[in-house]
Amino acid sequence: MFRRHPILSILAGLLLLALAGMAIFIATFDLNRYREQLQARLSAALSQPVHLGEARLSWRRGPAFSFADLRIGSGEGEAGVLRADHLFLKLELLPLLKREVTFSEILLEAPHLSLTLNPPTVADTEPPPPLLPDQGIRWDTLIRSLRITEGTLHLLDRRDPNRPLAITLERLEAHGANITLNQAIRLRLAGNLVQEGTTSPFVLAGEINIGSARPDWHDLGGNLELTLDHLVPEPLLQRYAAGLHGLQTAGSLSLRLQMNGSPATGLHVDGRID
Repeated sequence: MFRRHPILSILAGLLLLALAGMAIFIATFDLNRYREQLQARLSAALSQPVHLGEARLSWRRGPAFSFADLRIGSGEGEAGVLRADHLFLKLELLPLLKREVTFSEILLEAPHLSLTLNPPTVADTEPPPPLLPDQGIRWDTLIRSLRITEGTLHLLDRRDPNRPLAITLERLEAHGANITLNQAIRLRLAGNLVQEGTTSPFVLAGEINIGSARPDWHDLGGNLELTLDHLVPEPLLQRYAAGLHGLQTAGSLSLRLQMNGSPATGLHVDGRID
């Protein structure tokens, strides 16, 4: 005859009570009010307007807050505005037992960004802004995991009106772990580089360090490796190496680059072309 152990029965009862309390907390959590608070915090931290669409609790990728139609930035049309089909904030289960909301991962699904580089103006001679904004950011903030799926970046370089160049990075898959200041951030970015009808798969992986508080791009350092296959260099050379008269290329190449250091302290680059 099976006999229940009293300690196991007590533990099972406590677990059921904790799970019931967590379920009640999730069911009664005012997600729309949280959405408004999150919009305000992100707008202050990024110094940009932020819009979050419909909010709901999703179980598709584990328990997560899901926000449709993310938009960051202002302006006419698509230029300079980051859009994403969905933003998922995956919940950690243990903090929910204490009625605390903590996220284990931030997931951007199908983000899209279009950027245009125009000819410089008088205003462009002013010093560039800091790498990260200074409003509302805690410098000890830690993002344990940031993931991007099916991303797209369109870049139109019109700085030379006689040689405009359009480049697209598509099918971007990115993952960053332990994203914070003064600590190595593990990074992996993969996708396709598309220019003038040609497609070049690439992978960028390694570690970067953003630097101290009030970081500047000169402080960016780390150890990164870039692999780029089937690159047709002719459009890039026509745009960025027009002064090298007589330089001609044909076909495609594969590129391997290893980068160490930072612009502030010295950047060491090893490369190989196949």
